[in-house]
Amino acid sequence: MAKHFQVQVGQLYRSQTSGNRLWQVEFVYADGHGIPHARLRDVHQQCETITFAAEVLTNPSRFKLEAMLS
Repeated sequence: MAKHFQVQVGQLYRSQTSGNRLWQVEFVYADGHGIPHARLRDVHQQCETITFAAEVLTNPSRFKLEAMLS
């Protein structure tokens, strides 16, 4: 059975591995293999974006869910 990830637009995730940066989910999609991904934007440096599989965002050793913004 596949895992279900609750990554949603507006959520804030704090990086646990790269300088404690705060990222906001701005887009969620499934890739060509059906794997959910999210594009995130750095809250403090708006020009910086990253894309991760939802499974990476829900890994507590990589990211911590901080809050939900609208």
